[in-house]
Amino acid sequence: MEQHGSPHSEADWLHPSAALALFEPGAGGVHAPAQRLREHAAYRYGFQVGELRLLIDPGTGSEVLARPRASPLPGTPPGFLGLMNLRGNLVPLYDLRVLLGVSTDAAQPGKMALVLGKGDLAVGIMIESYPSTLAALRPLAEMPSLPEALLGHVSAAYAEDGKPWLEFEHDSFFDQACGAGR
Repeated sequence: MEQHGSPHSEADWLHPSAALALFEPGAGGVHAPAQRLREHAAYRYGFQVGELRLLIDPGTGSEVLARPRASPLPGTPPGFLGLMNLRGNLVPLYDLRVLLGVSTDAAQPGKMALVLGKGDLAVGIMIESYPSTLAALRPLAEMPSLPEALLGHVSAAYAEDGKPWLEFEHDSFFDQACGAGR
């Protein structure tokens, strides 16, 4: 039987990372210079819940969705809006304002959902506006006062343009506030 294709055997093939190391993009290529990539890594993203400004952990996958449909579940606590279907995954959706006690207005939970995490660890939070890009955060010497529900879930505080931003540990918050089975 005659074989068509490359005259080389698989033993002649390069490992993918070795092949990529040989690639050098030409001038005007689509790859950003290393300096721009380092600068982009310095950006952080944060969102607002009432007057609180919370940072998204840089290692956390996140996305914003237009007002999603959530299926409410009977007997759930205030602040839990229900489950939404995100590409086949059921994601719990919360009104963080209610959970943190910064608002009791469950009638207006937000315009869009910020989904933090992926798969079984994903959680949705209703927000009013798109997350902010923050490039000039400076550490604060003192932690600002926090709602009781956030105690133990904020590891640091920063400021940009005179506004405080809190390092929000969303995994520990939702594990404790809503149970590990979220």
